Amino acid sequence: MAEVFLVTAGDYSDYAVLAAFSSREQAEAYAAKRGASSYDGPQVEEFPLDCPEQAWHQTRVDMDRDGVVHNVETTLCLQLIDAPGEPYIDHRGLLGVHVRGEDKTRAIKIANEVRGQWIAQLKAFVPKVHLSYTNPMEGR
Repeated sequence: MAEVFLVTAGDYSDYAVLAAFSSREQAEAYAAKRGASSYDGPQVEEFPLDCPEQAWHQTRVDMDRDGVVHNVETTLCLQLIDAPGEPYIDHRGLLGVHVRGEDKTRAIKIANEVRGQWIAQLKAFVPKVHLSYTNPMEGR
């Protein structure tokens, strides 16, 4: 897949694309010349060009330690530039895995493989902790 290299500057509402190039070398050369007069300097960002439609969606699978699927949800990717992200354990103690694409069966299979790897590496799945709250004013 071809890439485009954007020279950008600023943050949030001040963010702007200054120039676009077909090579990183050209983008970095422009950013270096432009950066000489700038406080924080421009950045070079790489984006895929003509990203295929099958990469426009990602599927999230929430799975427990035993492999029981609690949720499968497909959404349009907010960004096409990065991989879907590292697996994580959410506040419910469930493994969350994001997989590029809309195929839910494939996403569940990948999540199950990740679950097995995490268990094998003793990385994850601390048993769910249920916190209880006792009101100190109760019984007075």
